[in-house]
Amino acid sequence: MKECKKYLIYYNEAHQLIGLREHHFDWEEGDTITTNGVSTVIFGIFEGTDKNRTLAGWLFKTLRSFLPKKKREKIVNADYEYIGWWDDEDDEIENLKKARQQFIDAHKQIWKDFDAELDFIDKVFDIMD
Repeated sequence: MKECKKYLIYYNEAHQLIGLREHHFDWEEGDTITTNGVSTVIFGIFEGTDKNRTLAGWLFKTLRSFLPKKKREKIVNADYEYIGWWDDEDDEIENLKKARQQFIDAHKQIWKDFDAELDFIDKVFDIMD
């Protein structure tokens, strides 16, 4: 019979860090370990069954999809108004030259705080084997 590996989910609230790694040694939930040079706390440990690995993949995909993200957009001056066509091509180029770049929110729905992310992880652990 094939032996099933164990995995753990760790976090560091100060660095807003949540991750997954293979379980080693005799670690238990709540233990502090070092992951990539950062002190992290073990949130939970789970068996590496197909169902649990699928749920863990979905968990991290969901966590990433609701993280705040910024994208860069060109913002033209307030006195500029685009009406759907250009009178003059030079006018278009001039307005784009005067435009400034600004970061704007790309996602409207984000996690309200780090604790909300941990609560979500806890709910996923409840449905794991």
